[in-house]
Amino acid sequence: MIIYISGPITGMPDENKKAFQKAQNDIVSMFKTIKTEKVKILNPIKIGMKLEKKFAVAGKRPKWDDYMRVCIKELCEATYIYLLPEWWKSDGANFERHIANRLKIPCAENIQELSKLILRKII
Repeated sequence: MIIYISGPITGMPDENKKAFQKAQNDIVSMFKTIKTEKVKILNPIKIGMKLEKKFAVAGKRPKWDDYMRVCIKELCEATYIYLLPEWWKSDGANFERHIANRLKIPCAENIQELSKLILRKII
């Protein structure tokens, strides 16, 4: 099972890293409780850090579209999308949600909703 976290980054204090990390921690905790298959969590902050290292070798910094290209590629492999609060204020998160909807990847806006989606699938 693969869960992609989506939410605002650009223009947020410290790129909203705390919210993404909290979401990741909440998902890990949830999986300890429901004891189902292993989960892979796709965190755009961590995906972006890898991209930045790759660009740094060439002495460059990625642009918004560079981040989106790599994140969308990862998103397409997701089983579920976990949307952070105020995701709708982000162009990137809106785009990711649109893609998820078109690809029929279920989206959840809180940990309880995500848990219900997952439990529905495994029961």
